Amino acid sequence: MTDTNTFYYSPSTKGFYESLYHNDIPEDKILISEATRDSLLEQHYAGKEITLSNTGVPVATNPVLSASAIKQQQLQAIDEHFKLQAAAGFTTSFGIKLDTDITDILKLKGIYDFAVLAHLDAIPLLTDYDNVSHTNVSISDLLTMILELSVHYQNIFTTKQNAKAQVG
Repeated sequence: MTDTNTFYYSPSTKGFYESLYHNDIPEDKILISEATRDSLLEQHYAGKEITLSNTGVPVATNPVLSASAIKQQQLQAIDEHFKLQAAAGFTTSFGIKLDTDITDILKLKGIYDFAVLAHLDAIPLLTDYDNVSHTNVSISDLLTMILELSVHYQNIFTTKQNAKAQVG
């Protein structure tokens, strides 16, 4: 073994090798510089795939995705868009902005149910999406807000499902 470090790339293992540290370097090794190795690794960590150019030199390229991988990315993007829409909140006809998340709608329904059981005409305090406090919100207004939120949620959910159906 020599004291000079030499750098290699192996297409069969898709690995990098250094002569000072590796004794068993594959037969298909390609001599590269340290700078090339560092650049290829950096690009690989950023999501690129290391392939061979037409001249047999290792290069970083965008990965070729299968049809199923592309479909999966599209479905994931639709889900993310839905989550963003739900997280953006919804302003009711009363000007009160509330969370559109289904669990928050159910919490609001729980408040309504409690108020009805307690024979309240209004809830004393409702804090909205923007942390604005609303006092003495009537029970009928609260029910209307729950219905509006539910319809909004159903609309964005249906849009999500339709988009997913188009992807296949």
